[in-house]
Amino acid sequence: MFELSKPYKLSYKPRGGLFYGIRGLIFMWHGEWSDPEVYDATSGLVFNSFDLEYPLWDDYRNEGGDVEDLDTFDDYVKENSDKVWECIDYIKSYFNMED
Repeated sequence: MFELSKPYKLSYKPRGGLFYGIRGLIFMWHGEWSDPEVYDATSGLVFNSFDLEYPLWDDYRNEGGDVEDLDTFDDYVKENSDKVWECIDYIKSYFNMED
């Protein structure tokens, strides 16, 4: 298990593409020397993208996903957006940041 990063509140809506095409989640890239982040437009919180991707990657692998084909992982995340929201809810709960 890895250590979760505490989400933080952002006072403005950032620009960027959708995180795996999921409405309400904006992917924030800060360059190769910093972890990418995901902005949740509903709560205004910013999450470390790896905190969302690692558990999804584990699920993908455990369900027989092809670890050599990242495009199928992208499709998996898009098709299982409910799991992304479950991760967000878990992290908010872990840090006592409920809405």
